[in-house]
Amino acid sequence: MMENQTMRKCNVCGEYKPITEFRKDCNKATGYRNTCKSCKNEYERNRIRTLKIRCIMYKGGQCTLCGLKLNTKNLHVFEFHHINPQDKQFTISSKGYNLDDPKVRAELDICILVCANDHRYCHKYR
Repeated sequence: MMENQTMRKCNVCGEYKPITEFRKDCNKATGYRNTCKSCKNEYERNRIRTLKIRCIMYKGGQCTLCGLKLNTKNLHVFEFHHINPQDKQFTISSKGYNLDDPKVRAELDICILVCANDHRYCHKYR
């Protein structure tokens, strides 16, 4: 199948899809990105997941308060709690900050790794 105005081939999955399945990109000659939305979304989910795992492992890989350890099923449970909220520069979140960035490491250094239950407890009772 040839590419035309209404169909485009994704460079990742190799499928021909309607042009509406591609994000616009004014920097490209065609006006659209080369990767379909679903492949780009999957790539971003994996990238953010990998970065979160690296951040969790940097902080010891388990909840500081209850000792819950990271496994393949509970990644979403872990959060970073700022011990002193006044020192907080930004939120370590699922945005996928790069752990190699010194600013991110500095922010992680003023946090403790906690599970979601203990994080709620920290904000309510500490």
